[in-house]
Amino acid sequence: MKYISKIVMCLSILSIELFAQLGIVKIISPQSNILINGRSYNISKNSSVALPAGWHEIVVRQGSGLMNNLPDFVEKIFLNANEIRQIEVRFRKLFQINTFPSGASVVVDGVAKGRTPLVCDESELAEKEIVIQRSLFLDEKFNITKEQLTEGSILLNLKIVGNPTLANDNQFVNLQYKEQGLSRYRNLLLGASILSLGTGAIAVVYKDRADRAFEDAKKARRIGQDKLRISLENKTRKNDRISTVAFVGMQINVGAIMYLLLTANSDK
Repeated sequence: MKYISKIVMCLSILSIELFAQLGIVKIISPQSNILINGRSYNISKNSSVALPAGWHEIVVRQGSGLMNNLPDFVEKIFLNANEIRQIEVRFRKLFQINTFPSGASVVVDGVAKGRTPLVCDESELAEKEIVIQRSLFLDEKFNITKEQLTEGSILLNLKIVGNPTLANDNQFVNLQYKEQGLSRYRNLLLGASILSLGTGAIAVVYKDRADRAFEDAKKARRIGQDKLRISLENKTRKNDRISTVAFVGMQINVGAIMYLLLTANSDK
C-alpha cells in the first residue's frame, strides 16, 4: 500500500511538472485542416491545443482537392510555459491578371512580376500602377479598383499597334507567327545558310587545287625539277590553309543555323 501511494505521488508530481512546461495555443480559423510541427490536427475551427514550450510551426491548409493550389497560412511562434497564445488565421487573397492574347509582361510600379496569366497577392497590386506589355500590341496602364479585387481576376483584350481590332482568328495567328518561331530568325537563318554554302564551296575548290598541286609536286620530284617542286609544295600548303579556314567557317555557320533552329523551336 505504501508503494502504491508513493507511485501515485510521483505520478502526480511528474504530471504537475509536465503541465507546468506546457502552453496553450488557441487557433481561430475558417478551416479545420491544421498542421502543427508537421502533425495533422483535424480539430474544430476554434480550438485550443496544449503544446510544450518552445518553437512551433502552425500551418492551416486552405481548401482541399481541386482547391489545394491556394496558399496556406503559415506562422512560426515561440510558446512559453503556461502561456496562452491566440492565433487568428487570415489567408492571403489572390488576384489573377489575364490577357488576350496571353504571354504579356506584367510590370507593377516598375517591377516585372511575370507573364499572363499571372496570379499575385492582392497586397502587391492594390493602389499601384500596372503596365501590361506585349510586342505588336499597345501597352495597357491601369490601376485595379477595389471592386475588381473582390472579383478575383481581370481580363484585358490587348489592341494591336496600328490596328485596334482583329479581323479574324487567322490574322492573330499570323501575327503570333511573325514574332516567334522560324519567321523571327528568318534573316539570320538566310544569312547563315548563304555563308555556309559559300564557305563550303571555297573549301572544296581550294582543297581540289591543293590536291592537284601536290600531285604535280610529286611528278616534279621524280624528274628532278627542284625549283618547280618547291613552288608546287608552297602552293599546296597555301591552298590547304585556305581550304581549312573555309571549312572551319562552314562549320561555324552550320552551328549557328542549328542554334537558331533550336531557339526558334523553344519560342513556340
